[in-house]
Amino acid sequence: MLTRTHTTGPEQAFLVPQVREFAHLHPGHDGSLHIALPLGLAADAIRHGWAVAHPFAGIRLTAGMVLVYGPRDERELDIVTAIVSTSHAWATGEFTLPAA
Repeated sequence: MLTRTHTTGPEQAFLVPQVREFAHLHPGHDGSLHIALPLGLAADAIRHGWAVAHPFAGIRLTAGMVLVYGPRDERELDIVTAIVSTSHAWATGEFTLPAA
């Protein structure tokens, strides 16, 4: 979670906007995590098989909320790290969506 002074991203950049949570790692052996992504990037992650949409995404939760699968090797760890870095950058205002 981030403090309000470190977050300038939009509300959609957070799983729980009130507490500034942009991602959380699940306990257990699989290493999966829930994360908020810009909608287009969430769609890319789903299309590439790295994630699945949360059942409440776009209904009760931000539309770009996905479950990212836990990495099984170094290559997948690099991909998941990049996904988390993008989410963090969006939450902190360091990543902006291209103008439509």
